[in-house]
Amino acid sequence: MAALGRWSTVVVLTLGMCGVAAADVAEILKAHFRAVGGLDRMSEVQTVRRSGTAQLHAQFGDLPGTFEEAAVVGKKSYSKTDFGGFTEATVWDGVEGWKTASATGTTALEGMQVEGAKAAAFLDPMQGIYEQDAGVFEQREDATFEDIECSVVGIAGVEVEYYIDKASDLLVGAKLGYVDPTSGPVALVIQYFDHEEYGGVMFPESRKIVIGDGAMTIEYAYAKTEIDVELDETVFERP
Repeated sequence: MAALGRWSTVVVLTLGMCGVAAADVAEILKAHFRAVGGLDRMSEVQTVRRSGTAQLHAQFGDLPGTFEEAAVVGKKSYSKTDFGGFTEATVWDGVEGWKTASATGTTALEGMQVEGAKAAAFLDPMQGIYEQDAGVFEQREDATFEDIECSVVGIAGVEVEYYIDKASDLLVGAKLGYVDPTSGPVALVIQYFDHEEYGGVMFPESRKIVIGDGAMTIEYAYAKTEIDVELDETVFERP
C-alpha cells in the first residue's frame, strides 16, 4: 500500500535553455495546437468524459483496474482509478484540489499535485499554461523520444520537458521531476499513443506512466471518449 500511495501522488501530474529564439518556441507550440484541433475549436468544448482500463505493474505484482476522467474544460477536473482493493479519486474544483483514497481518506493536494490537477481540466497538458502565459515556455534541444524525432519545450523554472513529434506535431511524451512529500525526489516519464479525433479534437487513446527507473508502471487504455456531455457535478464536490 505504501507503493500505491506513492503512485497516487504522481498520477495527478499529468508534468536548460539552449539559447534559441523565442519565435521558434512560438511556432512549435502554434503547430502543436493546430494539430490538436486549433485553440478556437478547443475553446468551444465545454466538457469531456473519458473512461477505460488500467494496468499497474510493480515489484509487488500486477493489478488490473479501471479508470474514469471528467472535466469542465478550464475549470474543474476529476479522475478516479479503481484497482480493486485500492481506489483513488483526484479533484480540482476550480478553487482547491484534493484526493480521496481508500487507504488514506481525503487529503489536500500540494505543489505539483495541484498543478497536475489543474492541467487535467484542459484538453491538452500544455493548454492551460499556454493560455495563461505562453511566454513561460522555453525551447530545449531536439531529442528522440521512444524512437520518435521530437521538438522539445520546457517551462521556465520547472523541471519538465514536453516532447512533440516533428512529423505530426502532437504531444507524444513528457518528463518531469518533483519532490514527493513522503518519498522525496521522483522522476516521471509519460507516453501518449494512438491519437484519435473526437469532435475535431485529437486525444491520445493510450497513456503510459513510468515512475523512477521502472519500479512502477501504469498503462491506460481509453475505451470511451465523450465531449460536450452533461456531467455528474457531484463528482467535483469534496466529501
